[in-house]
Amino acid sequence: MMFGNETVIVSPGTTYDSNDDPVAGVGSPDEIEGCVVEPLGSEELTVRGRMGTYSKIRIFLPVTEGVTATNVVTARGKAYDVFGEPDEWIDEDPDLTGLVITAVRMRG
Repeated sequence: MMFGNETVIVSPGTTYDSNDDPVAGVGSPDEIEGCVVEPLGSEELTVRGRMGTYSKIRIFLPVTEGVTATNVVTARGKAYDVFGEPDEWIDEDPDLTGLVITAVRMRG
């Protein structure tokens, strides 16, 4: 199955235990080929006297499982946090069916 020509790495992200303490993700990164990466732009943020940037991308993945809201994705050499649960992309052609995610990157 092939959507596009980019490779994305999906890694386990940080989760939190019952005391809200961070727990490092368990598992190994998965390299997924045939993805489409769509930049959604960025904006500058000023919160409580701090300045930074907030960038978003949308990724179409040719897989139907294995990506969750706690994952970190690396696309075009930059790490992004998956924002929300993945959605299904359904096409009449089963070879074009997969997941679509939105991911965010905050700096500053």
